[in-house]
Amino acid sequence: MLDAHAELAIPPETGFLTLGGSFQSVADKLREEFFEAIMTFPPEAPAWGDFGISRERLWSVLHGIAPFSVAEGFRAFYRAYAERFGKGRWNTVEEVLPESHFIHVIRDGRDVALSLRQMWFSPGDDIETLAAHWKNCVTTARQQGARWAITFARRIVSQNIGRGSGRMGVWSYRMPLDCDSRR
Repeated sequence: MLDAHAELAIPPETGFLTLGGSFQSVADKLREEFFEAIMTFPPEAPAWGDFGISRERLWSVLHGIAPFSVAEGFRAFYRAYAERFGKGRWNTVEEVLPESHFIHVIRDGRDVALSLRQMWFSPGDDIETLAAHWKNCVTTARQQGARWAITFARRIVSQNIGRGSGRMGVWSYRMPLDCDSRR
């Protein structure tokens, strides 16, 4: 939906951002390591073709960064993606859509575990690993919201009511990000 905005380019899932802290090389070797890592991410099912940026174009953009850093490499990727659509790259959604509101949908962790354990990218099969992953995702999202100075977020908690009916009960409430939701 945001991609329909005349000034926003929203690429397909860029899971390779999780690689940010894993690079070991320096200087030109870092550039090469970065390039190969994102071109072949995820290793089990590389999705580079989804972005519509040729290998040559990305390498050219990365080669122009001096000194090269992983952060600048990611920025270059997003600029190259936006250029495909004649759109600029903005630092935040808030700059383009200051009236925007953020909705943090928290799916029941048990349902997440049931769905996630079947996926190729699941962090594991055991419930402890899946629960820890879910908790980390929710916590990270809340921390990022706080870092972006979002003072209130709309949290939507959903659960299945009337099992088998296909109906979903949704409750929405506004809460400060720094409060403990267990209170």
